[in-house]
Amino acid sequence: MSSNTSEAIEEELNSQENSFLGSVNSSSPLCVTASGYLAAVPFTIEVGDCIALLAGGRLPFVLRPAGDHYCLIGPCYVHGIMNGEAFPENLEELQWFPIR
Repeated sequence: MSSNTSEAIEEELNSQENSFLGSVNSSSPLCVTASGYLAAVPFTIEVGDCIALLAGGRLPFVLRPAGDHYCLIGPCYVHGIMNGEAFPENLEELQWFPIR
């Protein structure tokens, strides 16, 4: 648990380059990813959906596995990866997959 108040956390989120309120609807549902990140996600998210950083994208996106491809569900905000922290430095680590 953080000793910060919710107001302090909100102020921190909104002061960042990719602010929370500028990135997603402030009434978006919140979730915690399997890796422990706090995320604001689309209302249509389901267990098993993935969050992906797409090359050239400004925001992470929620993708849903669907057989041999993924369906784009929508953008999301993930605290701690909004400024490129999770994007691989070695571009050979990027994965290619079809999105419909």
